[in-house]
Amino acid sequence: MNDLITNNLFELWNYIGNKNNIYIETSNYKVVSAVGSDWPKRVYAIEDKVESYEEIIKKSNESLLPNIITLSKYTDIINRKKFNSFLLKRICL
Repeated sequence: MNDLITNNLFELWNYIGNKNNIYIETSNYKVVSAVGSDWPKRVYAIEDKVESYEEIIKKSNESLLPNIITLSKYTDIINRKKFNSFLLKRICL
């Protein structure tokens, strides 16, 4: 997926999330999560650092964040064993 398409998709989720009050933005990631719907419901625009993924994993396992993440590109972090089982089940590239 090229950067222009990815950025447009992320902007669409930002817009939908803001208009429907289902948008969360942190310093490490963004979330759009519609209650009672499976779309849009994902974590995206993730800061590529271990702490970000650890927080997402923890909160997803506690059902505080959606369990679907979207990465804008393949990152080195997903090669780390600690994250493989979580990420392989949830990655949309």
